[in-house]
Amino acid sequence: MRKGQIETMGLVIIVVLLAFILVFVLQVMNKPQENMIFRSYMQLNADNLRSTILKTNACSGVSIKEELLICNDFAVTRCTNSNCNNLKINVQKIIENSLNVTKNYKFTAGNIVIEKNFNLCENTNNIYTAVKEPIPNSNVEINLAIC
Repeated sequence: MRKGQIETMGLVIIVVLLAFILVFVLQVMNKPQENMIFRSYMQLNADNLRSTILKTNACSGVSIKEELLICNDFAVTRCTNSNCNNLKINVQKIIENSLNVTKNYKFTAGNIVIEKNFNLCENTNNIYTAVKEPIPNSNVEINLAIC
């Protein structure tokens, strides 16, 4: 073989190796993107569930959002005129009926905390948190985290 043919064969081998490397790099780069889509989907679900909870009526003409504010300020509810336990139970039922049975969660609204095995999730990367919703004219922030 002549010197020019050997150099050409070397360049062809280098191009083929670079093509294989590029294919593998593109496959690896696509995997985190799929995870990012799933993460965004789960966060959107958490946002929607938090929004649904706040817009649900606790009783005629009174939303759960209003009840949470009253509960934080006065430790009683407007609908039942009792402590906040019934409100917590109602919010817990909404969350558990909306989520998969295996999901753990933590719902916070000021002093009110409702959770199911959320301490098991704190060391994992599978926590999807809704955007905190501050309530105007109060110091209450409402948050929902799911894992």
